[in-house]
Amino acid sequence: MNSISESLTKDSLISSVIQTFRNPVNKGKVLVALEGQDDVNMYEDVFSSTVTILDFLKSKAYFPAVFTAVNEFYPNRFMGICDADFENLDSVRPDFANIFFTDGHDTEILSLAIGCGEDMCNLYGVPIPEQGVFEFVCNSVKEISFIKWYNHEICKAICFDGMHPDPYIQDDNSINMTSYWSKLKLHPANASIDFDEAQVAAFVSGKKIDFDQITNGHDAYRYLYQYIRRVNNGKNIKRTTYDTLYAQHFNIEKFKNTQLFLKISAWADSVGIPNIFKEDMSIA
Repeated sequence: MNSISESLTKDSLISSVIQTFRNPVNKGKVLVALEGQDDVNMYEDVFSSTVTILDFLKSKAYFPAVFTAVNEFYPNRFMGICDADFENLDSVRPDFANIFFTDGHDTEILSLAIGCGEDMCNLYGVPIPEQGVFEFVCNSVKEISFIKWYNHEICKAICFDGMHPDPYIQDDNSINMTSYWSKLKLHPANASIDFDEAQVAAFVSGKKIDFDQITNGHDAYRYLYQYIRRVNNGKNIKRTTYDTLYAQHFNIEKFKNTQLFLKISAWADSVGIPNIFKEDMSIA
């Protein structure tokens, strides 16, 4: 379905959600609101298609207004999954009983934590790093994660638009942070912001590092894709094909190992929704 995600404003989003519930085709179904199309693709092998409808609200920022309005009419048939971002570190909880944060920073990090990275390495014949894919990838992008963590806690103004790790990955699979920093500081939106490597290092010094919470999943996901391509000596691995295969391995078998699964299960039981999840049909 596209009606909700094609809405352009907060009010049109609310209207589209309500119209979705009023459509006879969707009678009795639960609408699972996600942040973006990538999330919809990921959760398709988690939720039952006969019990749920998956769609996205474009931005986490829209969730409070949409849920405030829709919960007046359909509180037991509407639920949402949001990226926690840094909320778990800050002990922030969702404002609504039918909105759930990811265990870690976001869905991509959640997927790596439950073994999807190992699946992709096996699929493409890439040796699994000794420390495991999750630790390997998070360590590889950690300097970028530190800047984003610093921005969240201290600076709150650094613009990362277009700052993907891909162009900065070197032959040894490390990230050229000198080049990354240079590009970040030259970003037009960052021209008047006072921040540098020393400030970030001082901020991180002495802190407990929880990769699960500070690592941006989009950075980690892109890094793993490029790593697998590089180990395959530049083998033509199409991103669209890779994304489809990755999503297929983010399945209910793995999802059952998350806190998010337990929270949604408890909510579904409390409002009388049976069989919200897809049957376990794990990939061999």
